[in-house]
Amino acid sequence: MAHTAFLFQIRPLLFMLCGLAAFGAMAGDDDLTKGMRYYHRQDYARARPLIQKAANAGDTRAEFRLGFMYTQGLGVEKNESRALVWFRRAAEKGDNDAQFALGNAFESGAGARQDAAVAGYWYRLAAEAGHLSAQNNLAVLYQNGSGVRQDARQALYWYERSARGGNVVAMRNLATLYYAGKQVPADLPKAREWMTRAAQQGDAIARFNLGTMYLLGKGVEKSLPQAAHWFHRAAQQGDVSAQFNYAMLHEKGEGVRQNYRTAFVWYEKAARQGNVLSQTVLGRYYASGVGVTRDETKARYWFEKAAGQGEPQAQFSLAELYRHGKGVKQDDVLARRWFEKAAGQGIGKAQYALAEMSENGIGGPVSARQACRWYKRALDSGIASAEDKLAKWPHGCDARNNAVPPPQNRNTASVPAK
Repeated sequence: MAHTAFLFQIRPLLFMLCGLAAFGAMAGDDDLTKGMRYYHRQDYARARPLIQKAANAGDTRAEFRLGFMYTQGLGVEKNESRALVWFRRAAEKGDNDAQFALGNAFESGAGARQDAAVAGYWYRLAAEAGHLSAQNNLAVLYQNGSGVRQDARQALYWYERSARGGNVVAMRNLATLYYAGKQVPADLPKAREWMTRAAQQGDAIARFNLGTMYLLGKGVEKSLPQAAHWFHRAAQQGDVSAQFNYAMLHEKGEGVRQNYRTAFVWYEKAARQGNVLSQTVLGRYYASGVGVTRDETKARYWFEKAAGQGEPQAQFSLAELYRHGKGVKQDDVLARRWFEKAAGQGIGKAQYALAEMSENGIGGPVSARQACRWYKRALDSGIASAEDKLAKWPHGCDARNNAVPPPQNRNTASVPAK
């Protein structure tokens, strides 16, 4: 099973509130300051009318804050269209946070008709005023050619401005741009520099990516212990890909001491987040008793989770459980159904098992033609024993003069080792 690949992903920043300072209310405090006192106490019901009053009076900070409250449903019913009204009022007065919020709204279509060009207009106003998140998002638009003419140099310019200002997402995006080398010349030293800076500042995706760089030895000297270090730090933050990779290193004993129990713990964390490969491995661990007490019922549970998402190895393993009645009531019909799904995705052992079941009428009707075809596909997939089976069809699977023996009276279908 391969390690999760490097994430060539450029991320825009979603709208995040840049907090106003919390002031204690004192005699003579204005409505916004009083409202913010309640706001920071999370007493939004009391905060809202005071902030509303200040916004109605034209206070730009209050207009922005009220817009944010409408986006989150804080003290008011969530209403993104209404939020847009207040953001626009503040943005037109030059409030950079409100300009960024408008850019986000038009880019995502939250409360407004989706329009990347309009988003770019508002991002640019905020970016030119030094708003770091707007600079990153404007760079994303230039890189993707969304709402603006695609321009890698402009993307690079805005990523660098944002990254040098301390924006961690921009650092990671800049590193990814240099690492990929598709739109700008590859520069692995710069990719390493910016990915490391982002990772050191706590960005989970950057930590995963840096771990992958050490795993592959691309942009850095290959180091499995360093890969394990960064995967572990990202995994602790809940990054599911890092959890899978960290578990894999423990399973294989690469960069860390081999420890199946530790591998199981991290596979389980990733599996519970929906990682289909981890779910499959977890099923295998429960089925074999590796790293955990053997439990075929739990093996079936995890194989079903992964198989239902289309993972072929899980489909094959689930078919095996049904075929042999392990952790589930024996059911040849369901076994054949899952073998078909796995076989259709190229699993050689499933193709061989399905051929045997078709030949012998197990879990469904006898079909010599289907048996022949699945044996042939199994042989193509590397199942050498399928060659002997195909001797029964010397003239091809569709020939009428093949001498095919009648179904055997047996109720097991053997699956050879690959």
